[in-house]
Amino acid sequence: MPKISLIRQCLTHLAVAVIFFQLGSMTTSSKCLSLGSTAASGRSEEWDLQLKQRRIRNSDENQREKLENMPKGAIAQKAPFFGRQITSSSSSSSSENSMLTKDFLHGMAWIPREEFVKTFDTGVAIDKAGKTGQNNSVLLLYADHKSLPKGSAEQNNNPVKMLSNPLEATERCDELQIILSSTKRENRCIAIMENWGGSPHSFRFSRYDDSNQLRLGGRFFDGKGGAARWQKPPPRPMTHNFWRQLADFLTHYDKTWSALKPIADKVALAGGKGDPNAKEDGVSRGAITVMVSNYGHAQLLLNFVCAAKSVGFNLDNVLLFAMDQQTYDLAQKLGLASFYPKHLFDGYTPKKDLEKYSFGDGKFALIMMGKVYSVQLVNDLGYDVLFQDLDVIPLRPDIMDYFYSGRKDAADVDMFFQYDKNHNSEQAPYSANSGFYFVKHNQKTNYFFSMLARMGDLVLKSGSHQQAMSVVLGEHMATHGLKVKVMGGEGEDSHLFPNGWHYHRSKNEYMKELKEGKHTPYIFHMNWNNNGKEKQDLMKESGFWFVEDSCHVSNVTDIKACCKA
Repeated sequence: MPKISLIRQCLTHLAVAVIFFQLGSMTTSSKCLSLGSTAASGRSEEWDLQLKQRRIRNSDENQREKLENMPKGAIAQKAPFFGRQITSSSSSSSSENSMLTKDFLHGMAWIPREEFVKTFDTGVAIDKAGKTGQNNSVLLLYADHKSLPKGSAEQNNNPVKMLSNPLEATERCDELQIILSSTKRENRCIAIMENWGGSPHSFRFSRYDDSNQLRLGGRFFDGKGGAARWQKPPPRPMTHNFWRQLADFLTHYDKTWSALKPIADKVALAGGKGDPNAKEDGVSRGAITVMVSNYGHAQLLLNFVCAAKSVGFNLDNVLLFAMDQQTYDLAQKLGLASFYPKHLFDGYTPKKDLEKYSFGDGKFALIMMGKVYSVQLVNDLGYDVLFQDLDVIPLRPDIMDYFYSGRKDAADVDMFFQYDKNHNSEQAPYSANSGFYFVKHNQKTNYFFSMLARMGDLVLKSGSHQQAMSVVLGEHMATHGLKVKVMGGEGEDSHLFPNGWHYHRSKNEYMKELKEGKHTPYIFHMNWNNNGKEKQDLMKESGFWFVEDSCHVSNVTDIKACCKA
């Protein structure tokens, strides 16, 4: 391995990686490796301007700042790297100091990020460009001379090419490995190391204790001794408590599955998707919108029904999992198909009012497991599932058509998620919202939910199944090729799936434009708040409350009289 500090050069010119995807041995022929930050790309037509701006930023002031952060003894080489100077250890020999060495790296190219992500879609949502200096490009490393674009000589004296076409840049790559890096660059380093088989995971070292030494830790340590509350595994008593719930679920599984099947079959027929007579394992039999409610959240359920009626959303294609008898009885009055597996939900789900429990607490986590079980059961019956929380307001009747549109970028996607826009480390890399997502029935998704259903102790530890789902998504993507698509990043679908982030962070832009009729989203998800009472108040303020003030779940007799005209 040459002693050249590739780490230091990467640090100088792009955001530092915190999440790796399929980082493997670079000894394979025709292998390419791309690195880029999770910031959004600039527009391809502005590519020349971006290059000029990069060079402008290479001022003496910036250069002095970089030099101050270099390891002791480092000196500058003459080879240019986007206008900056490449550094290497002064004690290295001239052959070892070469930027490009035949046993490690044969060339590099900068590619506009916007064009790159259109060509190679990881499923991760891309944000709009933000602060000055964010990396709006992708660095492509050629690990073998056979992977260089046609007509390219080895770049011994010209280390960086600037290419605008990702397909041309990768035309001779038999394998492309992508590393996503964080835009948080302060005092972070990245190392790329050869290994016999590579790894789908990153190994994160941080200074997280009093020793002040870089030590191997979990991906969620913040480097200051702190970590996500579920960084450590669930304690044994929590796991044992969950085992009792899991035992109930598995013991009654066949009975539950059989009782649910005729109800689900009838609901799926109303949706008009898939083949209801499909017998082959992994072939979808249709699509069902799945929802879960207890009586404490039933007022939100009532609002969903009224909102759906106002836009012509197909309520016959909705299957409600009732978590108590009161909710089941209410569903009958509302005309919803419902299923109440008493043996599964009784004793595990609270029935208190909206404001009595909040996001992330233990009672909330128990409800989250009910959502996991419900989707798992319907998926196991052979159906595609559109899952949505009670705080999702339908604004168009054709939501299902989005997932069956035949679009090229959706054809081989297994799971679609709304972009949550929560950028905490435990949400990386997808920031996938667990309150609105679509799952195709196939072997990969069936196994995914069978695993998630067995991880309730992690759900209880984290307080929500969203964090646990993020971990399992990454693992199944890396191990089983599960393809995930997050909807709502920068691009053509950026305005189609708004949520609480838009209410709280884009109130003067998106929400104003929405009221003016400039956007036609499929739904609005009123998340990003603490409890059901707060959701209800914000819906009323935003014009998303469709229930008459005189109507309450305790006095519903005629749904038509409950819904605003």
